[in-house]
Amino acid sequence: MPFISSESTVTWQVLAFILVFLIDATVCQIRYSVPEEMRKGSFVGNVAEDLGIDAKRLISGGARIVSSDSSEYIRLDTDKGILVVGERIDREQLCGQTAPCSLNFEIIMMNPMQLHSVVVEVLDVNDNSPVFHEKEVHVEILESALAGTEILQESATDPDVGINALHGYTLHPTTHFNIKVLSSPNGHKYAQLYLSNALDREKQENMLLTLTAVDGGEPQRSGTLKIHVTVRDTNDNAPVFTQSNFKASVKENVPKGTLVVSLSAKDADEGMNGRVTYHFNRMSSNIAGLFHLDENSGDLTVNGMIDYEENKIYEIGVQAKDQGGQSTSTNVIIEVTDVNDNAPVITLTSFSSAIPEDSPSGTTVAIINVKDLDSGKNGKVDCSVNGSIPFAIHSSLKNYYTLVTNGVLDRERNPEYNITFTAVDEGSPPLSTDKTITLRVSDVNDNAPLFERSYYEADIIENNPTGLSVFSVKARDSDSGQNARVSYLLIDTQLNGNPISSYISVNAESGVIQAVRSFDYEQIKALNIFVKGQDGGSPPLSSNTTVKLNIQDQNDNPPQDRSIFELECSWRYIALNNMGIRLRRFGKGLMCCTITWQLLIFVFMISTINGQIRYSIPEEMKKGSLIGNVAQDLGLDLKRLRSGRARIVTGENNQYTELKTDKGILVVNERIDREELCGDGTPCSFSFEIILENPIELHRVTVEILDVNDHAPTFKNNVINLEISESATMGSHFDLESAYDPDAGIHSLQKYVLSPNDNFVLKQHSNADGIKFAVMILQKPLDREFNPHLSLKLIAVDGGTPQRSGTTNVEIIVLDANDNPPVFNQSLYTATVTENAPIGTYITTVNASDADSGSNGLVTYSFSNVKGNSGEHFEIDSVSGIITVADIIDFEKDKKYDLRVIAKDQSSLSDATKVVIEVTDINDNAPVINVMSYSSLISEDVPPGTTIAVFNVKDADSERNGQITCSIDYNLPFKIQSSLTNYYNVLSDSHFDRETKPEYNITITATDSGSPQLSTKTTLHLKISDVNDNAPLFAKPNYSAYIVENNVPGMSIFSVSAHDSDWNQNARISYFLEDSQVSGSPVSTYVSINSETGLLHALRSIDYEQIKQLVFTVKAQDGGSPPLSSNILLDFTSFI
Repeated sequence: MPFISSESTVTWQVLAFILVFLIDATVCQIRYSVPEEMRKGSFVGNVAEDLGIDAKRLISGGARIVSSDSSEYIRLDTDKGILVVGERIDREQLCGQTAPCSLNFEIIMMNPMQLHSVVVEVLDVNDNSPVFHEKEVHVEILESALAGTEILQESATDPDVGINALHGYTLHPTTHFNIKVLSSPNGHKYAQLYLSNALDREKQENMLLTLTAVDGGEPQRSGTLKIHVTVRDTNDNAPVFTQSNFKASVKENVPKGTLVVSLSAKDADEGMNGRVTYHFNRMSSNIAGLFHLDENSGDLTVNGMIDYEENKIYEIGVQAKDQGGQSTSTNVIIEVTDVNDNAPVITLTSFSSAIPEDSPSGTTVAIINVKDLDSGKNGKVDCSVNGSIPFAIHSSLKNYYTLVTNGVLDRERNPEYNITFTAVDEGSPPLSTDKTITLRVSDVNDNAPLFERSYYEADIIENNPTGLSVFSVKARDSDSGQNARVSYLLIDTQLNGNPISSYISVNAESGVIQAVRSFDYEQIKALNIFVKGQDGGSPPLSSNTTVKLNIQDQNDNPPQDRSIFELECSWRYIALNNMGIRLRRFGKGLMCCTITWQLLIFVFMISTINGQIRYSIPEEMKKGSLIGNVAQDLGLDLKRLRSGRARIVTGENNQYTELKTDKGILVVNERIDREELCGDGTPCSFSFEIILENPIELHRVTVEILDVNDHAPTFKNNVINLEISESATMGSHFDLESAYDPDAGIHSLQKYVLSPNDNFVLKQHSNADGIKFAVMILQKPLDREFNPHLSLKLIAVDGGTPQRSGTTNVEIIVLDANDNPPVFNQSLYTATVTENAPIGTYITTVNASDADSGSNGLVTYSFSNVKGNSGEHFEIDSVSGIITVADIIDFEKDKKYDLRVIAKDQSSLSDATKVVIEVTDINDNAPVINVMSYSSLISEDVPPGTTIAVFNVKDADSERNGQITCSIDYNLPFKIQSSLTNYYNVLSDSHFDRETKPEYNITITATDSGSPQLSTKTTLHLKISDVNDNAPLFAKPNYSAYIVENNVPGMSIFSVSAHDSDWNQNARISYFLEDSQVSGSPVSTYVSINSETGLLHALRSIDYEQIKQLVFTVKAQDGGSPPLSSNILLDFTSFI
């Protein structure tokens, strides 16, 4: 605190005369206004005139400015009585944005003391442009953000005030964004940037906005902020296939893993939103097993055995789906390229294992059917038979071939043929199939029996016993079977008037000749027998031989009657029947022989198909149910069916039908399931041929199986799970799993129905195969925060009566999109904090909630547009929103902080709140004593009430902490008196006596009312300046001394000394001789006294005889004004 020393005696002595105060009240308060930035020396105001004070009073009163704050800016020209600018004034530097901005000071004058309060208001000039905290900012916003979404709050600062301060904001361009100009509670304007029109990242991902802050000055000033807007992607685009349909071809039998086609769908979104995965859609399980679709690359590869013969074309539905559930579909048409992997198949439709050798050329031997499952040239088949045989093959109908004779057959040379059919396709390399049949050549009686000899001779002894085998003949026939069966007969001849058969018999089968009677040599010496060898053919062929039988004589038999019996033979040919020999008896005995054989003759004559008939029956008919009357429909009588051995040939499904030839009808032989038989194929039918023989007729019969509604539509899965982003745009399509109904026609799947809901409508489509599938179309935006999960039912309905249906659940998980900004639960937070609180002290917690989920709902907190250095004093936890003390908080610097807190999610959507923190004062500031006017020296004769010093006190604390009481030591002759608020005068309270107490240490104590109380002391070192109130005093009232006569002139004869209790000049003693006469002469002619030392000198030699005693008075006089003095009498006696 100020301490004024008293080292310079002269200076303070002068001041002692100037600073003799008489207190007076403040006369008035005057106010001036000046613009900032005025030059040094510029006129402020005429204080002499405005205060009504004469300029001389300013000078005599020592008028001066007493203010620690303003002395540098304002100067008092006492000569002119005016105030002028002392230094350039920058209003913003002086007051910041506080308005009004003023300089407050006092002009003090002494004798008497007068205090005049002067306020100089510094007016703002527009010397500052609005300035943003940063030159540019970067923000991100989701393209799905709705119009009206608040994006950013920015404010500029302009140190100017009033009309020159920040006036407003403009934005350019305003195609998608605009601003609202708002004011905070403290009146500070800020710009709220919001979305005015929908964004589309795919059209424009980055935007540059210019936010301009303008003031209201003239000319107008401005500042700009570049706002870089990055539009973040939301899943608002469904994938789009590069082709509406994909076509590919693949060879059958290609190895597993062979690439068929690479599918490609583009999604205009980016990142995960643009990641496309591929999935099969609406495909039967058997097809799914044949192909594999890489969900990431879209490569469609072979995963099973592709067989052209099973399927020549595949139509596969493929769905491209992004990560937000948006999808699109396409069809992949895969044509299977035939590979010649199937050899022709030869089916023997009709064939007899035997043919007569006399069959004419062109006779049909067999009918074959050839098939090759391959296509094109691979399925074209040429048929042939092995060469060097008398057969040829002709095409009769498509894929039907007839094997006919092509030459003369001779069973005796070739009794059978192995005929090999060779079917060769035209593939490369060609494939072939051989089928061999064995054809026997059935015998025709074209060879007569041949005897080994044409003439035989044998002997027989007469009187032979009856039945004696006398000889045997043997004939051979090259034919076979019945035609080669030789029967031996006797040719009718007469012997002695009797048939030869009465003498001899021949065994028809063995050719053994037996004696029918006992021969008598005397009657017959020899006989010629003509034996006929006859085959069993029709007509029979025969040959003869002669057997001469010589009778050897014995004379033992009497003569006999020659005629015993007569043989009658009859012959006839019976096809497929018995051939018999009947012996008619003419005697007592009967001899009978029967020969039986069968000859199956296959002499074919081919005929074309006479008719084609078609029947339709419903599936599931019972066994035996009537299909149709084939006899009637083909115009055939039942006899023809039976005689022609009508039967069903060819066809793969013969087990389902039976031909009743006795009734001429076709009936169900086995339950027919249309779906099992044909699957999805329509119409469903199977075909076969009915063949009749002699002549051959082929009649094609087609049986169409009509569907009955015996199946309900079914879904592959009980639940369809979808994940759809809430940012999906209206009109987005979502393919649903299709239902399957194996029924056909009107009984098949006809439509889909979606359970009632607010968000989706259903649209039905059909692919190229006619398969119906459903697509959900978004008609109302989803809101995950309102409804995160939707459960719908998809019903597939057929057209049967009664109607059948199948149901699956559609479970939709609504994926979160960052479409909700954080929202503070309070628009204003208030809190208090004690100044000087330790760093880390908890103040309050702000809380904003974001209705989004996951990372989209993650909120971070930060300060925004913090005024001045307020942000340095506080810290906010970006995650928890806890605000704590970060630096020393001083109530005396800032009593309240207005903080703006931004809550921002991960895509820069934000909300703002205001946090008002009031600083609670603690008594941490001791009062400050400012001595405005003070003299360290005061005259001891000043009257009580004299002003010693003027001081003011300040305490930066508030309320009681800032309430100050001042005091000084009670035992001092001083008192304190308040003159103005916080202004005090130190007054004398009694008379002073410098000689008693030449100085005082006056300790002023300023104490606040805080708890605990703080106080400040300052000590004024006051010296009492001397007043000449003490005359010099000699030690004795008189002195006696001796002087020797005849002294030397100038001799020191005595010395006097006086003491003065005063100080300095007032105590400076000068010695004088009082005028007196000695012997008629002035005493000064006799002696002199040194005025400073009091040393007396003899001016002449004293003569005792003349002057025996010298008496005079010495005066001691101080240097005061007026001077004080005292005298002493000196009595000098001279002696010899």
